[in-house]
Amino acid sequence: MYLYYAIFTPSAGQFAIEFPDLEGAFSCGEDMDEALYMAKDLLEGWLIIAEEEGDPIPTPSLPDDLLVPEDALVLPIEVDLAQAKKKHFPSAE
Repeated sequence: MYLYYAIFTPSAGQFAIEFPDLEGAFSCGEDMDEALYMAKDLLEGWLIIAEEEGDPIPTPSLPDDLLVPEDALVLPIEVDLAQAKKKHFPSAE
């Protein structure tokens, strides 16, 4: 299990998503439901690729250590990497 904090920032009627601990981990969602789905999908994909390429998995920051815009939300996103692999690569079972 991995848990990282995502920053959700309202922007032009959408939510921009950022995982500050993960290089290049950005996405967006039309509403909060879609943003939460996209955040989990992004985290799963980022971790799967990092693991496959042998890249180090960064230690998650604590929420109080993140630089967060005033109008943003910080939410924990948790993924089970084994389940994520089954979801993204069902034929690999």
